[in-house]
Amino acid sequence: MEVQNPQEVASYLRKEKDPEVKVKLIFLNLLISHKMDIKRASEAVGIGLATGYKWLQRWNDEGYKGLLRRADKGGRPPRLGISDLERLKSLLKGRPYWTTSEIRELIRKEFDVSLSESQVRRILKGKLQMHLLKPYPEDYRRPEEAESILAQDLEDLFQSLEEAGYKRGEVALGYVDESSPQPTANTVRVWSWQDRVTLKKNTSRMRANSIGFYPWSGEPLIEFGEDAKEGSFCRFLEKLRSLHRAFKVVVVILDNFVTHKSRKVRQIAQKLGIFLVYLPPYCPDLNPIEFIWKSIKRVISSMFIRNLEDMREIMREHFYLLARKLSFAKSWIRKFAPYCLDHLYASAA
Repeated sequence: MEVQNPQEVASYLRKEKDPEVKVKLIFLNLLISHKMDIKRASEAVGIGLATGYKWLQRWNDEGYKGLLRRADKGGRPPRLGISDLERLKSLLKGRPYWTTSEIRELIRKEFDVSLSESQVRRILKGKLQMHLLKPYPEDYRRPEEAESILAQDLEDLFQSLEEAGYKRGEVALGYVDESSPQPTANTVRVWSWQDRVTLKKNTSRMRANSIGFYPWSGEPLIEFGEDAKEGSFCRFLEKLRSLHRAFKVVVVILDNFVTHKSRKVRQIAQKLGIFLVYLPPYCPDLNPIEFIWKSIKRVISSMFIRNLEDMREIMREHFYLLARKLSFAKSWIRKFAPYCLDHLYASAA
């Protein structure tokens, strides 16, 4: 069954104030813009399939007026009315996040209504338009002003570079970090008709110690070594500088790992024309290369790794593939480009 006069749905949706009618318009919009079938659209707004067909039929027969008609007499009234939903929404905004079971208990106490968890999820997603998210873990020791600290450090550095006469195209910038993934990790989810899936793994002890450079401007680089000591890191900086001979300066964003801050590392960096910008402590989220490592670990977790060299080759291939995309650094660039004299990197941003 097609939606008649689909262009009118978006127009009414933009200006509709009545929550109950708006839900009906959202349902129709899902059929039109998102190409959902009636079953999926009904589930998305928390209604039964029969109700979905009824709403569509009323729109096709009567247009907007058909949506103004309330439920037929004799039908079961909703467990939570419009005013209840508005109050529930207000209560939920009192906290940044909730679990489904917590909201279920809140509804029981405040409205004396017992709902299943699936009913609660339909209400939250369909009627309140809430999002089901996986929280990002953040260390409790992370400075509250972490972003401001990094912004100031970047501004100070790039101001000094500008005063020294460096111009666009002469400064490379990127993010450095180490990673040591193991082939036995299981970080990927797969779809299956079975209730249990077995993935054959090579459980031999392998650890691919790696250092990577994810560029905002410049070229990506990944190297492998036996350890993460200062000697290995200094050799990585030398290769990084050699790769960027066309640039007069290389700016590296990195964490506070003890190796990164050793006297030898600082001396080598200064000699090579590499400026090290250290992140505030406990702020891995401010280093976009972390997201590349996570993506690589997901790839490895679903593959059979024969040996260490096989693992390194897989990591190398995917690192260079992923590190040529700026999408991992999009948020970082939006936040910190102004402090890096973004006129130098206008083409990258």
